[in-house]
Amino acid sequence: MRFLHSSIANENIVQPQQKPKCDLEGATRRRNPRPADKGRNRKRPKMAFVTDIRTGGFSITALIANWRETAAVRRAQKEKYAQTKKELNRLSRRELADIGITAGDIDRIALEASIR
Repeated sequence: MRFLHSSIANENIVQPQQKPKCDLEGATRRRNPRPADKGRNRKRPKMAFVTDIRTGGFSITALIANWRETAAVRRAQKEKYAQTKKELNRLSRRELADIGITAGDIDRIALEASIR
């Protein structure tokens, strides 16, 4: 190696540049590679994924239609309960006793009638 200035020719002061000890291309390589027979033919696990696609039966229109149907059934039950209770309340205690019920049974009987 030639130096322009003789004062820096001393090897202790200036040394020629060496090959870098860390090469960026090999940075991703493993320090202790697996033996050739292990791992090369092994399949890598695949990433798990989840899809949330609902194809059967769920839609906003079906939900609204179901709500309307339920509301209609409940309305009919409520009307039947009110009608039955009204008719039984019109009867006197003697007429209620003739058919085998008491005044305390009116709510229960009206509820049972509305559910049927």
